[in-house]
Amino acid sequence: MVEARFKTQGCVASIAAGSVLTDMLLDRSAQDAQAITALQISEALGGLPPATNHAAQLAVDALRAVLKQIALGEPSNSRTKRQD
Repeated sequence: MVEARFKTQGCVASIAAGSVLTDMLLDRSAQDAQAITALQISEALGGLPPATNHAAQLAVDALRAVLKQIALGEPSNSRTKRQD
C-alpha cells in the first residue's frame, strides 16, 4: 500500500482507530494488511478501554471489506462509478 485514507463519523476512538490504521497500512502488501487485528490497532493507540474497543474492530471490518472489494476487482471508493 502506498496510500491510505479514511472517512468516518463517530466517536473519538473511531477517528483515532481509522487514523492509526492508515499509518499501519503504509508499505504493506494486501496480504500483510489482511493480518492486521483490532488488538494491534488498540495497542498502537496505547490500549483502548473496553467501552471503546469496538472502534478498533470497526476499523478492521472496514479494512477487510475494502480488501475484499480489491480482490474482486471492484472500485473501493464509493464515489467511483463503474463504466460498463
